[in-house]
Amino acid sequence: MSYDPFTTGEQLNPDKLNSKLEQVNKLLAKAYIYNNDLKKRMETLTTAFKLANVELGGGTANSSTAFHNLPVGASGQEIMIGAKHFASDYSNTNVSLVGVTGIVEDQYNLVLDNTNTISRLPMSPNEYGELYPSLGTTITCADTDIDDSILWNILSPSIIWADTAASSTIEIELEVPPTLTPLLNKIKINPITGTAYKLTYDDFEGTTHDITSNTWTSGQGTYYINGGKFAGKLTLSLKGTLVASAYSFGVAHLSVVFDDYVGSGESVIEINSLGATSDKNLTYLAANIDDGGDIVAENVTIALSSATGAAFDSNIIYDSTIHQYPLITQSLSIHDSNSPTDTIYARISMNKKENNTPVLKDLTIRYQEV
Repeated sequence: MSYDPFTTGEQLNPDKLNSKLEQVNKLLAKAYIYNNDLKKRMETLTTAFKLANVELGGGTANSSTAFHNLPVGASGQEIMIGAKHFASDYSNTNVSLVGVTGIVEDQYNLVLDNTNTISRLPMSPNEYGELYPSLGTTITCADTDIDDSILWNILSPSIIWADTAASSTIEIELEVPPTLTPLLNKIKINPITGTAYKLTYDDFEGTTHDITSNTWTSGQGTYYINGGKFAGKLTLSLKGTLVASAYSFGVAHLSVVFDDYVGSGESVIEINSLGATSDKNLTYLAANIDDGGDIVAENVTIALSSATGAAFDSNIIYDSTIHQYPLITQSLSIHDSNSPTDTIYARISMNKKENNTPVLKDLTIRYQEV
């Protein structure tokens, strides 16, 4: 159907006018149906692309669910335990969860549980039903190839963002108003496959803090920062992939929130893969923690024991509050009443930092037969 316009100078009459208005109404109805169909197709494409992004490598490859027990040297073994084993059972016969309270995993790390999450970017639906950032949020890019008018898509959980530029790297600046809270302690990013990123933020003294250690990072990432330092400005640098004659960039979602963490938490796991063929000495222990300074009594403690439950503390093999950390130059006996020991227990205790949580990725121990 098409619209039959009036002829210049044509006399108007009610019947003809009604006919023209009916044509316009039918065209608008068709446009509405077409736009709804187009929107549904775009939603389907967005959903499919998000799924493909995860399957093709959007998820960060790390050791969160890993477990290995490998030979080291002539008669030593190394056991590495990913963070998720301290929060849930993962059907691994070599390690099992004894008990956990106040501690959870965020897909990649072991962190304190939280009682409340407040977004630093309250969202509201726009006229198309897409979640749009609140008034006062600005997101811009100095590169003129990038369309600033669609950069907000990076912040919306209901739509993905992608664009192209002649340069292989671009820098996007996000300024956030002190809306529901001036605090921010967690940043989560999910880039589209083929896009690497760096993240920095400014504190109230004007100092820039490098979240990603000035390293191009790929895959999903969750980053924890001091909750009282963020002054409202976050810089996202992106490195694209050359496609045809331009570099392509994409981000599925970037979120900035404040989590109110519980005061403390504890997890105990059983490691039953040491083997009972001979006595052993513990020769190495280290945790992969975001801030190495967290291995202190105030924030994180790590302990190994040959017993669990009420007998844990009376059968200590290692305690980070007493022994060397990381354990490198000392050697400690692994023993129990039924020595040689084939099973030990590891306990991770966490205490809330100022407006933040300690973050543990994995734990590595080594032992030597004697």
